[in-house]
Amino acid sequence: MTIFCPSCGTANRDDAETCSECGAIIPKSSANQNTHTSSIPGDFGIVESYPPPPPPRRDAPPRPPLPTHL
Repeated sequence: MTIFCPSCGTANRDDAETCSECGAIIPKSSANQNTHTSSIPGDFGIVESYPPPPPPRRDAPPRPPLPTHL
């Protein structure tokens, strides 16, 4: 079984205590649960969501022109 570094996503042996690439500590709970299968390095399945954009601004209708004669 291969475990992946929670810091950089590098594949490590299942008995590794630190990452062979960045040296980060690999938690034991991570060894049992983190079976990363994505081909994108560092992609941990987290989907960021953003609020929807505000609706288009509705400008006020154009004002009638001001009288030019007094």
